[in-house]
Amino acid sequence: MYDARVKAAKYTSLLHSLDDFVFPMWQNEQGVTNEVRTSMNLATDCKVSVEDFTCHLFTYDTKPRMKRDYIEMKFGESYKIFFNDVKIGGQAATKYYVENNPDDIVYLFQNATDKTFLRLAKEFGIDESRITRTSQLEKRPRANVAGTKQPRRTEVDVFAFDAGGSSYQHTSLYDGRYWTPSTKDLSKGKENIYVELFRYNTQGHGEFSGCGPRTLCQLKTHLERIGIEMPKVYGFAAGKAKRVKKAKNWVHLMDWIMEKFNQYIDSSDISSMIQNDNILSKMDIAEGMIRVLEMTEVPLLDGYFKKVADSLAKIKKNSAKEGEEEEGVVRSVKYLAGHLDSELPEFSVESWNHREERLIEKYPVLRLYDLSYVHRMEEEEATAIATCINNTEIARVAKDLV
Repeated sequence: MYDARVKAAKYTSLLHSLDDFVFPMWQNEQGVTNEVRTSMNLATDCKVSVEDFTCHLFTYDTKPRMKRDYIEMKFGESYKIFFNDVKIGGQAATKYYVENNPDDIVYLFQNATDKTFLRLAKEFGIDESRITRTSQLEKRPRANVAGTKQPRRTEVDVFAFDAGGSSYQHTSLYDGRYWTPSTKDLSKGKENIYVELFRYNTQGHGEFSGCGPRTLCQLKTHLERIGIEMPKVYGFAAGKAKRVKKAKNWVHLMDWIMEKFNQYIDSSDISSMIQNDNILSKMDIAEGMIRVLEMTEVPLLDGYFKKVADSLAKIKKNSAKEGEEEEGVVRSVKYLAGHLDSELPEFSVESWNHREERLIEKYPVLRLYDLSYVHRMEEEEATAIATCINNTEIARVAKDLV
């Protein structure tokens, strides 16, 4: 039954979406069928009285945490069941276990007789031999006695960031696939980059909030787009991160990104890039006008439409930088600025909005064919629009001659 609970928990979202049709069931050796539940209230769903035992919940949140007298129990791959069978040191050993296995969530049952323990195991549907006893746990090593202190180990266990998300064999947590277990000599390297991890998510640092590994992937992509290569990033659990925070040869990732980003802003013509982007993105019909200009088989006559379209095409052409469209660069700059809470220069595009209003007023075809919603334009369409615009120019000249 316990294995059935764990498997059902793995597909919880799917089973919930089908719960009107499918009920997870388990059949024992005697042929008795029971519904599989992935959670249990120890006070109401358990036949063993809560007066006969106590249950404490152990989790890891920057350090081991314990919640006393816990009654809401869940089943799954990350949930472990422990039984405290020693008089002293059982809780300390459990905390040490959680410290070394931060992905696990432990229910520690204690103050119970062996008979009660066997009854509880039967309630959970698990063989008692598969429940960990605290007497089996590794104890926390004693601190060195004064006068016998050994040289501090410089090489520590760390996680190396894997943007490809291919390191998934060491944990069942999805975010863990982005972190590869490794070791690192803390004393080597001039500028090592680190983050503090909890359940494979980075923790807050100064003014920066924490984020998941997929956000780190996005940061890496946007940095590369503006010519900044993210170095190797190492992740540390809270206890080990204390050492690198004090080391002069270690820099937090967000501090490193902020410094490199500010250097990029100071050395780049970001002002004109943002101004051009604002014009092209906030003037709704800009892209459509450029397409008409470039795709029409009938040359546009001189007039207000051609004048504005030529200006927009020039802005778009000048926005290219070293073979990469400025649009992508500006998008990355804005993404990074938003993530780093960095202020960028702002420019008004109100005059270009006035141009758009004047264009729609002067050329009636723009009321019939909305250029702001053009995703694909054929040559035939561009030519038809250009012809209508040319006819409007001719009619205006003819009117002035009459």
